[in-house]
Amino acid sequence: MHPGIARNMGIIAVVVGFGLAVKNYYIDEPLLAIVSLVAVALTARFLWTTGGSQKELKFRGAIMLYGNVFAICYSIYVVGPAGVFWTFPLVIASYLLFAPNQARVFSGITTLCIAGLAAMTWDLGLVLRLTASLLIVSLFFDLLGVRMLELNAELIEINHRDPLTGCYNRRFLPRAAYDHRLSGKSSFVLMIDVDKFKAVNDTLGHAAGDRVLRQIATISFNAVSAGDSVIRLGGDEFLITLLNSDLNIATTVAERIRHEVETSVINEMADITLSIGVSIVDIGGRFEDAIVVADENLYSAKSLGCNRVVSGLLHAPPAFA
Repeated sequence: MHPGIARNMGIIAVVVGFGLAVKNYYIDEPLLAIVSLVAVALTARFLWTTGGSQKELKFRGAIMLYGNVFAICYSIYVVGPAGVFWTFPLVIASYLLFAPNQARVFSGITTLCIAGLAAMTWDLGLVLRLTASLLIVSLFFDLLGVRMLELNAELIEINHRDPLTGCYNRRFLPRAAYDHRLSGKSSFVLMIDVDKFKAVNDTLGHAAGDRVLRQIATISFNAVSAGDSVIRLGGDEFLITLLNSDLNIATTVAERIRHEVETSVINEMADITLSIGVSIVDIGGRFEDAIVVADENLYSAKSLGCNRVVSGLLHAPPAFA
């Protein structure tokens, strides 16, 4: 979810929840007021806290949702049927905040808990109508959520893809940084530049230059693993992110790309080589800082004569030379 939307949802939850807590306190239900405040605090913490691994986000989300379920159950126990109405926005929120599978599990457990509690004091007809209403709401937002995911994936493809090479474009960089944070492990960045690419365009034409870029993209795609990203920054510059990697793997991937480009069929038309800078994105480190370091290493590779990989302070000759 977009941070701005999450922040606004948190503000609404705090205002509404705090108001209810005050109301409960003044109608001589101080324990219900405390339970309401705890539910509000859990909700605000989840919506206003950014970062963390996927596992941490799921855990915080589960604590927030089931804390609210407990608050609703207690509200039903104390004030009666009026507390049931808070179940519906909570089920809807689960489909807005989480993946469909997580939301389905949560809505199913919530429906069972609330219907079971209601069955203790309500007649069977009312319990069945409540259960049916919750299931219909869950089904509707499940279908809506799946369709929204499909549309979002299509929009990402349209807005984040470079039409020439099929790589991601610059718009994908925030998502790449987000993927690194979710991984909870170190990642590596490869900054790639085609050596003397301007000469290719000047002597062979832009169509030949486009063929070179497409071939470099294809070689890069074949060298990385699922979950890694190949990004065309613009012109003849590419950036590759390697999730859950180490220095040995990163330099091996970089050398493989450099070597395959140097020995590929595109060199029949021109002498095409690559200079590559490698840098690490530490756990909790800033993705942007790693890009700056990779760019500095790239220019070190250029200054050392091009057609090589530079990682940190290690300036080694090409491994396949």
